[in-house]
Amino acid sequence: MQGESRLYVLNEYAHDYLNSYGLPVKDWEKLTFSTQVLGKEQSEWSVYLKDLGIVGKQASRLVTEAVLLGGAIEQGVDIHLKILSDGAPQFNVLVHALCWIHAERALCRLSGETPQQTQNIEEMQQLLWEYYQQLKAYQQNPDAALKLPLEQDFDQLFGRCFLNYSALTKVLNQFRARKDELLRMLDCPQLPLHNNGSEKVRL
Repeated sequence: MQGESRLYVLNEYAHDYLNSYGLPVKDWEKLTFSTQVLGKEQSEWSVYLKDLGIVGKQASRLVTEAVLLGGAIEQGVDIHLKILSDGAPQFNVLVHALCWIHAERALCRLSGETPQQTQNIEEMQQLLWEYYQQLKAYQQNPDAALKLPLEQDFDQLFGRCFLNYSALTKVLNQFRARKDELLRMLDCPQLPLHNNGSEKVRL
């Protein structure tokens, strides 16, 4: 929060964050969770972390991210705050929404090995952007009666199975696995569909 120092707190939200990323048991055993402020400066936190014996690069990063989240919530950040991101794991906190532009890049990274596979990719990209336009229309004129049809259209679009192109099917499964994050806007129309300000195509 502007004008306030950071707080480093291993509270329940820090616990949940670490749990979601599978912090190794050897490091879990060194942690005690409470609302106690463990530091207000990075130097204080670094000393505390070192005293705990957590020195591994990945573990140190995860625990630090967790305590900063915990501290932000202790300072008044709303636990229902919606975070729109490109899918980077460290942003998957609170109520997470996924940027459609970055999600679509999984399709862009595919390279069909046959003309049919290339056509399948192009068709899916076209259908994706047609669906995206439906979401934009909903965003501009929200109608609760349209939510269920849009969710069903999502299932139909990304529920396709390409028996001769497993890589494409895998990408579509990834979309399905993150359906809630991609459709967060249906419950919060003011939430942007993407966070890429430089992207102009098809938006």
